[in-house]
Amino acid sequence: MTGVSFQIIWRLLFHAIWRMMRGTKEAQQYDAVASLSESPRKIALDRFRLLQRHLEEQRLLKAVARDAGIGYRTAQRWKMRYRKYGLPGLARDDRADRGWRRAITLELKEILEALALQKPPLPIAALHRRMTNVGCESKLVR
Repeated sequence: MTGVSFQIIWRLLFHAIWRMMRGTKEAQQYDAVASLSESPRKIALDRFRLLQRHLEEQRLLKAVARDAGIGYRTAQRWKMRYRKYGLPGLARDDRADRGWRRAITLELKEILEALALQKPPLPIAALHRRMTNVGCESKLVR
């Protein structure tokens, strides 16, 4: 069989399989992986290679995480996302507050310092509630 005829048979076979898979979960995952830009795709593949030792070689997830220098809980989260969403689930998500200002104004900083230095000290939850109220009232926080 020549190289050209093999390529033609391969393409026909690939397209036949693709048509059968169209609309299935696997096909949607392939589309999602293909739509990722290079950086998120690389991250997803790196994470999968790490998980692959656990999924295919039956190594303990705790040992795989320790060898890779990541937390066990992080590895569990990646595994859960892989099982639920496939390879695209391992790509890093965009920040929910992307495009929003994350720094606080000097005025809010001074208010927070004054509240934090009160005696007796306020619990963190109380500080958060008060700062949220102050920010919303003065329209300093969205």
